[in-house]
Amino acid sequence: MSKIKVVVAGVGNCCSALVQSIHYHAETTKGLMNYDLGGFKPGDIQIVGGIDVDSRKVGRDLSEAIFAEPNVAPKFCNVPSTGVVVAKGPVLDGADGVLKDVIKVDDAPPVDVPSYLEGLDADILVCLLPTGAQRAVEFYADAALKAG
Repeated sequence: MSKIKVVVAGVGNCCSALVQSIHYHAETTKGLMNYDLGGFKPGDIQIVGGIDVDSRKVGRDLSEAIFAEPNVAPKFCNVPSTGVVVAKGPVLDGADGVLKDVIKVDDAPPVDVPSYLEGLDADILVCLLPTGAQRAVEFYADAALKAG
């Protein structure tokens, strides 16, 4: 069976837990109710892209970015270099409200998200943006639809 190619929008605490869990559970069923789901196992999930706006994450390998500030998710396993460099996404409303003092917005120009998704031949875009980032969530949903 082939890999499920995933791009993650939002390289925060939830992304950290997801990436660590995929890596950890590629070799063990411990802690999982269903190791095999429709013929797919955790090791079949391949993160092929990551998008964020924080300068402490943009341009870094995903394995480093998931542990960069302001993330505080516990580290429960080492994640080897992924070869996935976190791209800069558009700053919409994901850095508003209480987050405006926490996120250090990178000054690089944002990627064209639909083209980015198409270029990576992504199967799924997982949206892990902050609560309240409605415009950003709608933008990424539209970008995924445009990318097919």
